[in-house]
Amino acid sequence: MNVNGYLNDLARRAIVRDDEKEGIQRSINTIVQRLKSYDKNKYQIGDTLIFGSYKRRTMLSREFDDNSDVDIMVIFGKKFEGFYSFEPRNTQPKSPKTYLEYLKSFVKTSYSRSEIYQDFPTIVLELNHIKFDLVPAIIDDWNSYKIPRKRKSNDFYQFDEWTTTNPNGLDGALSNNQTLRRLVRVAKIWNAKQGYIYESYELEKWIIYNSFYGNPNENLAQHFYRFCELLPINLNLSQENQRKIQKLKYSAKNAKYSDDKSTIQDLFE
Repeated sequence: MNVNGYLNDLARRAIVRDDEKEGIQRSINTIVQRLKSYDKNKYQIGDTLIFGSYKRRTMLSREFDDNSDVDIMVIFGKKFEGFYSFEPRNTQPKSPKTYLEYLKSFVKTSYSRSEIYQDFPTIVLELNHIKFDLVPAIIDDWNSYKIPRKRKSNDFYQFDEWTTTNPNGLDGALSNNQTLRRLVRVAKIWNAKQGYIYESYELEKWIIYNSFYGNPNENLAQHFYRFCELLPINLNLSQENQRKIQKLKYSAKNAKYSDDKSTIQDLFE
């Protein structure tokens, strides 16, 4: 098998399969149902939104990444005439910290036997070895999504402000580009194997923002070689992580000239 065939097989095997998807969807449905039942309009949960790598189909199967998670945005505020607001009308939303504490209270009450922890700015709930990140959000008068902003103050992290986000910002670039989506999976497999040099989302964003579109006739191996060549070796990384990136570059360079999958296999397996 040549390098392109190996990488495509790797990307294919990392896909979240139907049986895993069914379990995830059941858990999502249960979380949403329990959340709305728990709230009973107290904090006025208006909607939930599935976003992130699971929606983009770049999430890795747990076989390849124990930290794979599903992002669920919990939107506070009711929709009136196309805009989100609170009862009584025009009441201001509560603070981000208040909503985070509320979601933490919900998961502790509804899933007392599951693993629950805070990974700012989300509440993480682990069910059947799948992690679900619950992110509180509001929608402003311009229909922009806002989530808690993480800022450091006196050596402590504060979450008393909102920051604008676009939960679907990366989706468009991947929607009709199967090769790019496979490249993201391959890069994330490598990253997980190396002990998470990068945050998964940041790595995915870097790939997309650095225009790994290329020629539509290019195959996955060609995309991969370009990724390895352009990936920067940041000096703020540990020497060990810099060494791992340098090894990636060296192995990819050998694979490019030899077309031998054995030159890169140890990066992923």
